[in-house]
Amino acid sequence: MEVKKNLTKLIIALTIISMIATAQAQAPFTPPEIIVYTERQAYRHGDTVAILGVVVDSDFNPVPNITVSVIIFNPENTIALDIEATTNQSGIFTAAYNIRADAPEGEYLITAQDLEGEFTPGIRSFIVCSICPTEPQVVIVTTTLPGPTITTTSTTTALTFTTTTATVQTTVTAAETSQNDLLTIVFIILVAALFVVIIIALRKYG
Repeated sequence: MEVKKNLTKLIIALTIISMIATAQAQAPFTPPEIIVYTERQAYRHGDTVAILGVVVDSDFNPVPNITVSVIIFNPENTIALDIEATTNQSGIFTAAYNIRADAPEGEYLITAQDLEGEFTPGIRSFIVCSICPTEPQVVIVTTTLPGPTITTTSTTTALTFTTTTATVQTTVTAAETSQNDLLTIVFIILVAALFVVIIIALRKYG
């Protein structure tokens, strides 16, 4: 009975995560605005939510020295965090929220608004869930071209927003090398044979 209950809760939690991701992906950009990110969408008690925001003008250029009010509302619609942050020369601001052990589970809403009201406020959601997967988002891009295979992995964590590592793996084996050499030899033989045919033809009909 307890296993079935936990499974039901897990399905509901994953559904919520999917709905949040879909809503965020469909949200249109309306510059000038504040764009808000978190390094993942689900957290557990004791985790730290790393918040990163970018303030852009109507041409999507970053705007420095803008003071932004960052407010987080918990599932009970009460304020869990209320701080101010200022954008750097790249138009970026950061904030962090430590999830206490007694914090309610459910969906949390982040709002980010400049004090002058000149930019469209940024909105981002995340959930606190004791049974949800909470691994940082990992994006793996593999490009296969003639020669080595290059794999690039981007991982975001609460402490480091973006860490990129590149691994180059040589995929050419000895068998493939031998095959390539054989093809080269065959090509040379064909060219030589064609050259001989041309010379004979010139002597015979020239």
